[in-house]
Amino acid sequence: MAKQINALMLEAFQEDALEILKEWESACVRANTTPPKETFQYLKRCAHNLKGNAGLIGFEQLKDAIHRLESRLISLDDAGIDPQEPSLRLILFEIEKFLRSWIQNLVRDADFAPKDLNVLAKVEAWVPGAAVAADPAAANSSAKPEGSEPAAEANESATSNAPEAFIGATDALRIPSQKLDALIQQVGELTLAQAIVTRARYEDKLDSPS
Repeated sequence: MAKQINALMLEAFQEDALEILKEWESACVRANTTPPKETFQYLKRCAHNLKGNAGLIGFEQLKDAIHRLESRLISLDDAGIDPQEPSLRLILFEIEKFLRSWIQNLVRDADFAPKDLNVLAKVEAWVPGAAVAADPAAANSSAKPEGSEPAAEANESATSNAPEAFIGATDALRIPSQKLDALIQQVGELTLAQAIVTRARYEDKLDSPS
């Protein structure tokens, strides 16, 4: 049975919630120039206010999900984590997008429930130094489908005709761990920059100081 919620209350909830999420996004954007404690203070306040509003209007699942988020933010802050770590910051942007979509769907259907809460599981499982998640599609594209192996004769021919420089090209490539860490860090920063620019273009905010 659909929840009966006053239309004016629903409109007020949506306006306030979206404003809170703008503050959340701004805190994420400014994380690279703001002290970690201050960034977490903004994020925790956003989560707390949004949780309270969801509870007042009766969106219990949303309230419980944000309570999980708020608890995780508190634990990260208490542990002295820096929120500008690329992998964590990317998850924080994902959370804003996830909550915005959830709220917009709730306004259309008060009984709406997301299929999963994977993004909350991500932030709960996050550990310092975690690499930015790779696109699984890219990894899958390099896998050979079953039955794609060529005939033995074709393999022999290809091997015999291959240039000598390519013999042994499947050997493992060893990269110093320091260089690999630096590369992961750079990929994370580029991913975050792309997310920020995309959002700025969408909202005509390309004059953002970040």
